[in-house]
Amino acid sequence: MNFSQWLSARGRITRTIWWRWYGFVFLGFGLLNGLVQRGHGMPSLLEALLGLVSLLLVPAAICGGAKRWHDRDCSGWWQLVVLIPLVGWLWNLIAVGAMPGNTGPNRFGPDPRETGGIAPPWGPPSVPLRRGTEAAPRRDGGSVPPTG
Repeated sequence: MNFSQWLSARGRITRTIWWRWYGFVFLGFGLLNGLVQRGHGMPSLLEALLGLVSLLLVPAAICGGAKRWHDRDCSGWWQLVVLIPLVGWLWNLIAVGAMPGNTGPNRFGPDPRETGGIAPPWGPPSVPLRRGTEAAPRRDGGSVPPTG
C-alpha cells in the first residue's frame, strides 16, 4: 500500500490490511507516545516531534477507518460512533477490526479480497436498476442510470 492510498478515504480494505497498516502502526505509535508522556527521560524536542507526527497520522487513521466501514457497506461517517461515551471506541474497534466485510462488490467498490486486500476506488460496479435494464458504465469505471 503506497502513501497516497493511506490518505484516500475511497475504496475498501480488508481487516488484515487495516490491522497491518493502521491498527498496529497506531498502536505502536500510541505506546511510544505514552512512554514519552510518562517522562522516561525523553528530551522535549522528541516530545514535540512525536506530537507533530501524531497530528499527521490522524488523517490517515480517519481514511483507514472509512475504508473499513466501506467494506462493510456503511458510510465512513459511522466512525463518529467513537463519540458515544464508554462504548463508542469498543463498538468501532469491533466493527472495523473484527467483523468481516461484505462479500462481493458493493456501492463503494469491488471486494478487496478479490483484489489483494485493497479495492481500488473506481466507483461501484454496474448493477441492474430494474428488470431488464443495466446501468451504463462511466469513464471512471462507475455506473450511470440509463436515460430515457
